[in-house]
Amino acid sequence: MHRPCHTAQSPAGRVAARPSFIRSRQASHGAPFSVTGPIRENERITFRRLPACRVTSVIHRGPYAGVTKARRALESWAEAAGLAPAGPMRTIYLQFGAESELRVPPGYVVQDSASFVTELQLPVA
Repeated sequence: MHRPCHTAQSPAGRVAARPSFIRSRQASHGAPFSVTGPIRENERITFRRLPACRVTSVIHRGPYAGVTKARRALESWAEAAGLAPAGPMRTIYLQFGAESELRVPPGYVVQDSASFVTELQLPVA
């Protein structure tokens, strides 16, 4: 069951579904992805559902080089709106580049960085 993660009014002005979090056991970071079925964990991959929260979010379209600017704009907007951060920024890769052997479902993988779609979610109180 997906419970919504409600957004405050923001540059994106949207309601985002609660993403899931896939973490590599060999790395100290994870990557949030929307998933539609069970994830088989192994020695390299773990799975957990991120907790529901109120966020303000922005959608960045284009190369990852522009994500920092989008992040700064989101943080500035939240501060100007009087919203306090209530957790770490979430970066969700909605469309991205990937090697075909990874067998990522169609619709997520795009061929050029100009088509990348990245959502930034800042949990707020």
